[in-house]
Amino acid sequence: MIDLTAPAVLYICVDARGRTREEGEAIAVQEGLHFAERHRQLSISNTVRDNWGETDPRQRPGWLEVRDMVQYGHVRTVIMRWPSMLSPRHELRYLETEHLRQHGAHLLFSLGSLSGAAGGGGIR
Repeated sequence: MIDLTAPAVLYICVDARGRTREEGEAIAVQEGLHFAERHRQLSISNTVRDNWGETDPRQRPGWLEVRDMVQYGHVRTVIMRWPSMLSPRHELRYLETEHLRQHGAHLLFSLGSLSGAAGGGGIR
């Protein structure tokens, strides 16, 4: 069960795909905030950004910051737009999702049909 009263972090790692990076980030942030609004108890305490390009999230300073927040109990929910923000390589997504779960945190996707929990709702 996801504790929606615990603080959440919004993680942004955007491949703009025809947009500027700023436009892509703005869309991801807006969508994450809207997602949190729809889940009224969900409170975003921080937004962390990374540059797109590195497939291993453990090599990104922003993702390492998110891991630390989870590990030290500062957040219990990580929100991102879609699974590829974490990594385009599914095996790395599974490793990181398991790491979050081992520390009592959940990964939620804010993008429409993907909205829900990775693991509990199936990682994509």
